[in-house]
Amino acid sequence: MPMFAAHSWPGSSRARTRTTAPELHQATDPPPSAGVARTAQRQDVWDEAGRLTPADAPHVTLTLDPPADAPALCRMWQVAEPLADSGDVHQRSWALPPLNARRWTLRITLNDRPPGPLPTQRIVPSPAYDIRRTGDEAVTLDITL
Repeated sequence: MPMFAAHSWPGSSRARTRTTAPELHQATDPPPSAGVARTAQRQDVWDEAGRLTPADAPHVTLTLDPPADAPALCRMWQVAEPLADSGDVHQRSWALPPLNARRWTLRITLNDRPPGPLPTQRIVPSPAYDIRRTGDEAVTLDITL
């Protein structure tokens, strides 16, 4: 697992209190040797008047290379039910449900469908794999408002 993943994410003590775009950048900026590529892009949010406006912080994607051990990340971040599901009809992409940390939302994307037999548990319309049993690798961390 990249060293970076253990200390710098929106739920860690270092990033938990970050609320501005520069603070998010600082909290998610990986060291050069961490094996993490960081990209940021503008995101829009709905304001109180129902208008779509630019958010005050970007959508940040951290791409892990090599991938991180997803069950280990879930244990470290105290994810109670790490159930991976697919939101696309062809089940080509797999992720864990979003984790909330103050104003940030983190979504862990897996490298592939979790291994093992088809589970009976479902998150409609997808089977729900408990990665504590199946294991898998996390390849991206998406951080949004």
